[in-house]
This record gives sequence, C-alpha cells and structure tokens, in this order.
Amino acid sequence: MEYESQFTRLSKFAPELIMTEQRWIRRFVQGLNVEIQKDLAVAQHKIFSDVVQKVQRVESARLQVRNL
Repeated sequence: MEYESQFTRLSKFAPELIMTEQRWIRRFVQGLNVEIQKDLAVAQHKIFSDVVQKVQRVESARLQVRNL
C-alpha cells in the first residue's frame, strides 16, 4: 500500500511515462520487489486497481508463509 500511494503521488510529476493504463501498470510492476514481480508475471493486467489488489494478496500470502 505504501508503494502504491507513493507511486500514485509521484506519477503526477511524470505523466508522459504513464499515458495509458498499460504503461501505468508496467511502470508500477517494474518498481515492485522482484519476487512479487515473478508472482505477477503470469497474469494479464488490464486495470491498475486489479494489479494493486493482486499485489496485496501476494504480499499477504508471503507473510503467512514466513510466519509458519
């Protein structure tokens, strides 16, 4: 959530980098932890909010595995 908040805030300063939803998603995913990027690699992402939700689920699952 922290990263998504910062990404959204900072994106206002470079709109040319995220002109389309696909570019927005691609830039967001590129900034994620490499392990999370791997988990997202197999899915097709069309809507930014769906990507954010998927990242939250991946992070939650990773935390649960670590706490076992």
